[in-house]
Amino acid sequence: MSGDKIKRAGFGMQMDQQQQSFQGVSIVTEAYAATNNPSSQQQLPVTGHVVVQRGSSALPCCGIGLGWFLFILGFILGAIPWYAGACVFLCAKYDNREKPGLIGCCVLAALSTVLAIILVILSVV
Repeated sequence: MSGDKIKRAGFGMQMDQQQQSFQGVSIVTEAYAATNNPSSQQQLPVTGHVVVQRGSSALPCCGIGLGWFLFILGFILGAIPWYAGACVFLCAKYDNREKPGLIGCCVLAALSTVLAIILVILSVV
């Protein structure tokens, strides 16, 4: 291999093997780099192991998720779904993709509670 060209990994420089010296960077031959390229490798299934796919299942309520469904429904039914969404957010285990809609329900439930208290105080006075 004295006449072979060797390529430094990450730098794209070529030099003769006689000139090589260890400088903290691994030296990789072109044949090794070609066979260990991740883009050219195929993924083969491993027998005996269960493959778990996460996040590929569809969200409930027409694909928008329970949180956004309750958020939109709260404008129609008057804040009751927002309280349900707040209870789900605070007490139940849910998918992370549901989190933004449930947080929106919590915010609007809190705002509607504050608004109701203010209206009650103003009506008494």
